[in-house]
Amino acid sequence: MLREVALVWIALTPILVIILLAKRFTKYLAQASAGEIPADAVWQLVALKIPSHLGMILPLTLFLAMLLGLSRMYRDSEMTAYAASGISRVHVLKGVSGLAGLVFLVSGALSLFVAPWTGPKIVISTNKIAPVAMVFPRSDIATSFDRASAMMPDPTTVATN
Repeated sequence: MLREVALVWIALTPILVIILLAKRFTKYLAQASAGEIPADAVWQLVALKIPSHLGMILPLTLFLAMLLGLSRMYRDSEMTAYAASGISRVHVLKGVSGLAGLVFLVSGALSLFVAPWTGPKIVISTNKIAPVAMVFPRSDIATSFDRASAMMPDPTTVATN
């Protein structure tokens, strides 16, 4: 049981990570072509997103692997054979609980420690081109300056005392 679940989990995890990173890569590539982020930082940004995606994907892929492994065991009547020989479902699931605990620890470490560490590095990488662009979106820069200049008094009409 553990071997089947582990093999499916090992095969499924890279596939889902590649799908999510490809989606993120196209987003960063569009931002780079628009000039919002530097083009040489695209791969670095994609690499910095891997820990946060893994923290989300590892439990999901383990669940899918357990679902596929157990459903195959039921389909092939292995669970019926286990029950007939006196082995309960709990005993079968104990084999997978070690893998689940390992995935829980790795996913927790990625989500609590590694992903927050990469967050500021992503901001630094995207902020290389123009620090002002991160504070004000490009469409708001001109309107912010217009509002600020409208609030300032006109120096030609200021009365002198």
